[in-house]
Amino acid sequence: MARVDWIHWIESAKQPRTRSKRTIDAASMLASGKGRVCCFDPSGYYAKSMCAPQGKV
Repeated sequence: MARVDWIHWIESAKQPRTRSKRTIDAASMLASGKGRVCCFDPSGYYAKSMCAPQGKV
């Protein structure tokens, strides 16, 4: 999921200039050992269908 969060963080930028900066920043953060994006809220990217299945009642 962390890998997908990095991709969503980069792709969520509206301007090409921002996407380019995020790509450079992501490479730097990953090279320094950072595992997850610190400033990204992924809640809008995942469908409710991705949750764990509920038991039958």
